[in-house]
Amino acid sequence: MDKFDLNLIPAGEVPALADAVALAKEIFAEAPTWPRNRASTDDLQVYSTTRDGEPWFARVADVDVPFDYFKQAFVPNFFESMVEFYEYVNAQKPIDDAGEWKGYELHYILPGYFADRNITEWFGYTCDDDAREFYIFALPADLPLAEGATRAVYVFFHHVREDPETKQVCWSMAQTSDMRGNLPRWMQNMSIPGIFVSDVPKFCNYLRKKFGDGTDLDAEDGPTTDDVLEQVLAAESEAEPPKQAGRFWGLW
Repeated sequence: MDKFDLNLIPAGEVPALADAVALAKEIFAEAPTWPRNRASTDDLQVYSTTRDGEPWFARVADVDVPFDYFKQAFVPNFFESMVEFYEYVNAQKPIDDAGEWKGYELHYILPGYFADRNITEWFGYTCDDDAREFYIFALPADLPLAEGATRAVYVFFHHVREDPETKQVCWSMAQTSDMRGNLPRWMQNMSIPGIFVSDVPKFCNYLRKKFGDGTDLDAEDGPTTDDVLEQVLAAESEAEPPKQAGRFWGLW
């Protein structure tokens, strides 16, 4: 496996998880050399670049949430947590198997006037309990959708690792995606960094409430996904799409 891309993968061509992990490690090592987004903070870095012809975004966050909370939410089915947490994912169901990978269909509700999207994904994971770390992957699956559904495509992977001394968790993720339909790619790219940043404290609060003592962390949830996309829609009326190949709105 030499790259992740947005092409649909048939069941017989799903890569070995070991190959996916090797490529994820390569991308995570490379990401800090990408342009750093202005949305980054001291404890949360957002990077972006064009890689193999696709816009890629990466996020690295150090968080004070127990590793076991992350593991319970991510393994073996992160999509169940997505339905509980993300306001724009309202359904997921397993639909196929391919060795180490399981095929899922997800239903996304987009804000405003955009039509719903359906996504089919191969989901796989590796977990090293001794090292206190795991990887999860979602790759585009060549699986059928209902007639009339608008297909979106999405690649993401997460690496969650506990520091053995401080017990702090480093949560890294990277993605490339295309919601397709009538949502321009440049608008999608413009919204992603803001969503990346706002998701971290909100998801950490979700973990604490679900698996911990039911109280919030000492962090505000920040803007919702709807808030971020509304800002992007407002900006659309004031700006033209970027002309330079590989340049994303909102990056400096």
